[in-house]
Amino acid sequence: MKNYWDQFVIPFKGLKEGKHEFIYDIDKTFFDHLEYSMLDEGEVKVNIEMEKQPTMLIFHFNIHGYIRLQCDRCLEEFDQPVDGYQMLIVKFSERENDDTDEDIVTLSEDAHEYDVGHQIYEYINLLLPIKHVHENEADCNQEMIEKLEEENENDAPEEIDERWKALEELKKNMKNN
Repeated sequence: MKNYWDQFVIPFKGLKEGKHEFIYDIDKTFFDHLEYSMLDEGEVKVNIEMEKQPTMLIFHFNIHGYIRLQCDRCLEEFDQPVDGYQMLIVKFSERENDDTDEDIVTLSEDAHEYDVGHQIYEYINLLLPIKHVHENEADCNQEMIEKLEEENENDAPEEIDERWKALEELKKNMKNN
């Protein structure tokens, strides 16, 4: 039985020098096969153009699609578009991983394949914004937004601590001067 991740292993040793294209359709199955994935679902097309040279491989990742995320504001799911480009250089050396640059990977000279699966996952994550929210707040679940606002109003302290009052007075005085 073939391992799911085998499709992401590119056997470059037998390929001629020049450009080669690989296309991957990333979906829920991809994320399910990752043990610690923060992502669950999406549809992303990844086109990889690999240029084989005598001493290195140059990968061009073109990523386009969407990832389903949970809105940080209203907790409802939405589709976050992802669209981007990344370049990765894989060079051959007697010493593996002797570079500190994230965009350069070093493989031993006798390596014959490279796994792009985890690289695809990392690049998709890099395309996601830090805050996961609907583009327009109007697209949020308004019932949830109202409940959160009510809850915030209920949590407000009824009486302000005397120390905070003094600090507020100090801030007002500083603004006036």
